[in-house]
Parts: sequence; structure tokens; C-alpha cells
Amino acid sequence: MIKKRQSFLIPLLILAPTSFAFDFSSADAFYKNRESNMSAIASAKASYRKALTHGQRAEKIYAAEQLGKLAYYEGDLLSGKKEHKKCVKVFEECMNDMEYVNPKLIGKNATYYLFKGMCLGFWGQSKGTFAAARRVSELKSLIQEGLNFDANYEAGGLNRLYAAVYIKSKLMGLYDLDMALKRIDRSIELGPNYYNNYLIKAEILKEMGKEAEAFKLLSQIDAKLRSTPLPLGLEPETKLIHKRISEKLVRMQKN
Repeated sequence: MIKKRQSFLIPLLILAPTSFAFDFSSADAFYKNRESNMSAIASAKASYRKALTHGQRAEKIYAAEQLGKLAYYEGDLLSGKKEHKKCVKVFEECMNDMEYVNPKLIGKNATYYLFKGMCLGFWGQSKGTFAAARRVSELKSLIQEGLNFDANYEAGGLNRLYAAVYIKSKLMGLYDLDMALKRIDRSIELGPNYYNNYLIKAEILKEMGKEAEAFKLLSQIDAKLRSTPLPLGLEPETKLIHKRISEKLVRMQKN
């Protein structure tokens, strides 16, 4: 797994379609108030999980998608506090949630491939290299099957996942800088306001020995984030990304 946590997803704030029979209003309200609010996150997860067991196919997929996004954000908050055991639990629960939308049960869907892969990757990162190595084949399969099914889902989310995993996993055979760069450029094309894309690209450039180019990229993004409104619905996640960009720039200046 990646030595330092790489953020490859930023969830869009999407309210449940009104055509759903399941009432998501409470869950969506808690989701909207997720910023640094563990209570709201827990309440949202509990509400979405009801749809996993009682909803129809489309409702299950929507609930699983929201649960995956919440796991990402909660894990990001906990990782920043170095609470790795809690991170492991969050991502184990996320992987269990995704089994409700397993293609073997409800047919192929991009939500399963992306968020099961994401949670498995972060689980391995939090659990440790030995644990991650035991499931590396599963992770590779999720990424490849997901890319084959819908590489554009979540503004190129599976491209981000590929790039984030394949830049610092030499020991497990997951290392391909050229393809990672190609994938992250595609993700930037599909989702330019997903600012974690630029952190991942900077890491790839650094691995390629292009530190000056990486520093220039992050400096430009830092300036943009300081001078323009945050993307609507992505404010909590983008704030964390901007914090990491600023920290990364400070470290790069010292080296």
C-alpha cells in the first residue's frame, strides 16, 4: 500500500432522487452536516444502512455510494489524528457495506468496484503491509474490473484509485508511473475541481524525479484555492485537501 495516505476521492454532494420510494431525507441531512462532525457521520451511516437491507436495487446503490463517501471522509479525519485502529474499523465496515451491492447479487455497478477498492486500499494502508499483501490480488481485480466497466464514474474515480495505488507499492508489484500519470491526467480532465487529483499528480511527478514541476503544480493549486470559492458540496473534503497541499509545499521548501 501507499506509505502515506493518498486521498483519491472527493464525494459529490448528491441528494437522493425523488423517485426513490425509500426516504433518504434524514440520511442526506446528516450527510450534509458531516464536516468534522462524527455524530452526524454516524447518524448518516446508520440511516443509509437501512436502505441497504430494505431498499430496491437503485436505492441500495445510492446508499452504498453515500456510505463509501462517508468512509472516505471519516477515515481522512481519523488519519489526520493518527487513529489508525479506528481507521481499520471504518474501512472494514465500508467493505462490508459494499457487499450489499456486490455484482453477484445485484448485477455490475461502478459503486461496488470503486468504493470496495477504495476501502480495501485504505484498510490495507491502516492495517499494515503484511495484511495488505494478502489481499493485493483482490485489489488489482477490483481496479481492473471497475475500469473496464465504467472508468468515468465519479469523475474518473477509478482512474484516481489506480494512480493512488500504483505509485508507491513496489513491494507488491503495484508500480507503474507512466500509466498512473496517464490515469490521473484523465481524472483531472473529468473532474478538475477534485483537488486531490493534483496531490496525486504531484506525487507521481516527484517519483519521476520532477520535483520542481510538482512544486509548481501544487503552488498553482494552493493559490487557486486561496482565491476562489470551494466547490459546492465538496467543502469539507476540499478543506482537508488544501491543508495537505499547504503542508506538502512547506516540506518541499525545506528539502
